[in-house]
Amino acid sequence: MGRDDKDEYVTNALVMTPVAESIPADKTKIKIQKFKGGGACDWLKCSGQFSTIARKKRWMDEQTAHNFVALIEGDLEADVETAAKEAVTAHKSFEEFFTVTDVGLLSVPHDVSEDLDNELWAMTRRSKESVLQFSQRPKENICMFAELHQNTDAIPVVQQCRYFKRGTPRAWHEKLEASGVVCDRTSELVLYFTHIERAERGRDRTPRQEQERQGPAQREEP
Repeated sequence: MGRDDKDEYVTNALVMTPVAESIPADKTKIKIQKFKGGGACDWLKCSGQFSTIARKKRWMDEQTAHNFVALIEGDLEADVETAAKEAVTAHKSFEEFFTVTDVGLLSVPHDVSEDLDNELWAMTRRSKESVLQFSQRPKENICMFAELHQNTDAIPVVQQCRYFKRGTPRAWHEKLEASGVVCDRTSELVLYFTHIERAERGRDRTPRQEQERQGPAQREEP
């Protein structure tokens, strides 16, 4: 299993909290699945994860290019490695190399941006999907949208909230408005709607389900 895992993923260690006096650093490991080919969205997910780690690790351009090449396998591996070497020789920044690789070699269609936008507007919460689970889908699309180099500006936070709210029940919006609570971020909406969701699930339980959830009743002492 260890070998298969290594063949499929590249693992990077990130320092969450630096070492302080006698307290050791708090580290976590993040795995990125190697890119072995696929569609535009597969590539955008992969490059988005890599870009995030590269920023947090503060790699230099040459180191970033080296680690990026290690992430690519299959038909594109040789082409990407050649492009990376040429970029280093020409003293190009990683961003220049990354853009050329993205558009030229991996051929992300220009209409992907429009497709992602349409998907965001059409996304709705599925019947058995929790609020938190649903929130991950628009978040993923927004991250992919940001990876497209023609999109120089990130989607505004207020627009991200609109995308998320459109996929949730209108009754929840009305409860939010009636409460007077102001949610300026998607994370705040997720928290508020999760409370509503839990309340509705509790109300929908049958007496038997409620008893099973709480466990066996305690015997009364004579």
